[in-house]
This record gives sequence, C-alpha cells and structure tokens, in this order.
Amino acid sequence: MAEVQEWALSHLDESLTVDRLADQARMSRRSFVRHFQQSTGTTPARWILEHRLQEARALLETTDWGIDSIAGKCGFGSSVTLRQRFAAAFAISPSAYRRQFADQRGSIADTTPKGHQI
Repeated sequence: MAEVQEWALSHLDESLTVDRLADQARMSRRSFVRHFQQSTGTTPARWILEHRLQEARALLETTDWGIDSIAGKCGFGSSVTLRQRFAAAFAISPSAYRRQFADQRGSIADTTPKGHQI
C-alpha cells in the first residue's frame, strides 16, 4: 500500500479512481479496497480527498497562485469543487483561509526583532 500511496501523492492532479489505484497496486478492486482500509483506516476516496485538501492548504499558504490553478494542481477539477470541499472540511473559504494565514504571518513578522529571520 505504501507504494500506491506514494504514487497517488505524486499524481494528485490526475483522476485517481479506485480502479486506477487498484491497477497501480496490481490488485482487484475489491481486494484493493479491503487492504487499503485495513492499512489506512479509511477509504481510498476519503484518503485522496484529505491529501488533496492538505496540498491545497499548503499551496494557499506558500504561493500566490489563483484558486483555479490550485484546484487543478490538487485534482479538484474546478475551483467550485475546491471551494465546496475546502469549506466543508475547514469551515472557511480558500480565499479567506489565505487572507487569515497571511494576516497571521504578518503579525508574526511584525514582532520579529530586526536581523532575525523567521
């Protein structure tokens, strides 16, 4: 499972169906789902969604990319889907999250003594 998970993480921007993951693992769909759940404690779809959301958060924090670009890079297909999934998971929109994160970074930077880096 670790190899399939690693492969999936490097392909988050692509369609990652259970059948595709099972093919990558060289297992039947049914066997793959059973082994995946035993290994991770969750379904393949839920695992993929969680990692896509983590990637989206990281990109919102570290880039100035637009929401459309982030949605594509994370495999959401559209900015609408990213916004819906992000809000459902974190109770905040991606844009508001980015602003909030930027505000927090700004307040940290404002309190850093001169000559010191964060």
